[in-house]
Amino acid sequence: MDERLKRTEEMIRKGQIAPARRLLRTLKPSKLERADASVFADLALRTDLPLLALQSLNPILRPQMNSQVEPSVQERILYASGLRTIGALYEADEILAPIDANETPDVELQRAFNHIRKWDYEKAISPLKRFIAHPKTADYRKWVGRLNLAASLVALAKIDEATETLAQLRKHTQDLGHNLLYGHSLEISAQVALVQSDWASAKNHLDQADRVFTEMSSENNRFLIRKWRALLQLMTSNTAESASTVTAIRAEAERLNNWESLRDCDLFLGHFGDRRDLVQRVLAGTPYPSYRKRMQRFFGISPIPPEEFAWTPGQTDAPLTSDVPVVVDLSEATGKASAFLMAHPLLLRVLQCLCLDFYRPLSHGLLHHHVFPGEYFNPHSSPQRIATALSRLVHGFRAHGLHLEIKAGKTETRILQLTEGAIRVAPSRAFEAPDEIRLHQWKLRFRNQEFQKKDLETLWPHGQRSLQHLLRRALESGKITKQGRGRNVRYRVR
Repeated sequence: MDERLKRTEEMIRKGQIAPARRLLRTLKPSKLERADASVFADLALRTDLPLLALQSLNPILRPQMNSQVEPSVQERILYASGLRTIGALYEADEILAPIDANETPDVELQRAFNHIRKWDYEKAISPLKRFIAHPKTADYRKWVGRLNLAASLVALAKIDEATETLAQLRKHTQDLGHNLLYGHSLEISAQVALVQSDWASAKNHLDQADRVFTEMSSENNRFLIRKWRALLQLMTSNTAESASTVTAIRAEAERLNNWESLRDCDLFLGHFGDRRDLVQRVLAGTPYPSYRKRMQRFFGISPIPPEEFAWTPGQTDAPLTSDVPVVVDLSEATGKASAFLMAHPLLLRVLQCLCLDFYRPLSHGLLHHHVFPGEYFNPHSSPQRIATALSRLVHGFRAHGLHLEIKAGKTETRILQLTEGAIRVAPSRAFEAPDEIRLHQWKLRFRNQEFQKKDLETLWPHGQRSLQHLLRRALESGKITKQGRGRNVRYRVR
């Protein structure tokens, strides 16, 4: 093994993560022997450098020329882990597909992690159970599997099964000294108690978990305990003081980039504070059906998102004002930048992706999946293609008098604010192409009545030829019908 990789391993074990990252960045993955590439990828993943991990294994998993060399199971698992970290979940599924779980049970856990990352907890249950039951799975890994199984069962509101699993977890992880797993089993048990309105048990579990995480000096996990304590206080004494505590937790979650806690705080503040605007924002800005179903199971909130919602990125004050002007409309293609977006479908898709989730930053793996469909994520070239598309979007807005501020990292991007106003989104039509958006606009305008080509002139600033092309495409696809001839031709949107 390369001596520098040995030194990096030693640094990580001593908790010297920053120096380990610096050392890894000095190495060129392309110069490593194949046997060292997997070691490098593993070290890069453990130090939160997923692109470096992918770069080291990409020539093996995605060779540019036909290669007779098959990737090993370990190489596949590491590459899939890197893809999952950057959000390229569908490609990660494909990479894991050929692995025989009977020989390598760990692939079941990896597949479950992919489903959990997609919020598809139902599909995570079976691979987790197979992983736990497999005779080759190490004992500690079985407890890791049981913890993820318990969390998935809670997310699906399968409380009886979750309660049984958690009881085993609390007893055995405490006896075996697996403190991190024990602490998390207590935290999840507190969530179950909250669902059952068992306030005393919830408090008891949170107190025990806090002691465990305090002994471990685990500040991020202690924050989770503070969050659930604040939500417990809000549920049991819905006062201005308890709401203020949750608001403070919300601000802390934003500082810590704990996006799911941010989402939970808005949900609880909206529900217990009778803030329909806030609940609607959570619904509109949460693209995960399982989370919306959880809202229904826990609070009786309809899981159906609003047809349209005017989102003002960066606005957290109450109430969410309705008088903020809508300057970009992804529902009807109106507003200052509509012509620009309709003329650049790729940039329209980028903005649609950025507006999917109001809380969690958009992973570049997911962005690549939607903007460049059918293409694999290339860790060498894809980051630059994404950066170029984001830059074009920002500059295009600026040319139309709009200031879109985004925060783009190595593997994810989020909208910080749109200075001039709000973006109207249509959650149920999140990925409509320009033609579909225009047809929806016409349908609303003419209310299913017939119309003529001249009626569209005020809605179509792009010239007669492009309008004629759109009408032809819509007729060929059956999206509109046509009656009459010549100047008497009339159309209707289906």
